[in-house]
Amino acid sequence: MSDHGFKSFQRGVNLNTWLYQKGLLKFVDQPSEAEWFQGVDWENTKAFAMGLGGIYLNVEGREAKGCVKPEEMDQVKSEIIHGLESLIDPKREIKPVTKVYDLRKVYTGPYVAEAPDLLAGFRPGHRVSWASAQGATTPEVFEDNTKSWSGDHCVNPPDVPGILFSNQVLNGKQPSIIDIAPTVLDVFGVPIPPFIDGKSLIQEEGAKTAN
Repeated sequence: MSDHGFKSFQRGVNLNTWLYQKGLLKFVDQPSEAEWFQGVDWENTKAFAMGLGGIYLNVEGREAKGCVKPEEMDQVKSEIIHGLESLIDPKREIKPVTKVYDLRKVYTGPYVAEAPDLLAGFRPGHRVSWASAQGATTPEVFEDNTKSWSGDHCVNPPDVPGILFSNQVLNGKQPSIIDIAPTVLDVFGVPIPPFIDGKSLIQEEGAKTAN
């Protein structure tokens, strides 16, 4: 099985540059294009982007120099979500961000706090820029991808579905990646722990098989 597919990637979007232009990411002086957030004024920064589409709020009491009060988080999230989902790439005249996900509403489990606060889901053809992924702020929000790496899976999740092949009949019309672990345990006759996510996809004995 694969946990994702691939799509083309011709245009990069620097989320940190966008946050800077919107006044959510502040610098002591001017952005220098240096990686790893050099020169950021953390005490006045409300949000920053890191990695492949993740956006973090600089929350008071959570981050070392957080300035966003917990009761302000929803308002800041809404501002970012609306802004990015309305963003237009002037060269392509299309919206590069299909959807921004609030991961506190998407994920469950004991490690939700480790995830970014928001995740930008890019349309095929766009992806977070190389510089933004490494905490750099460039002069322009958009840039052409000139690298040989011209395909990627870091786009809107519904646009990059994984593929599951099986030589056994499986239960369920929409299997999920979280079902793979309990299915493997079931195949080998290992009891599935009650705390594990997902369910076994092995067809029950005697059930009808699909044509």
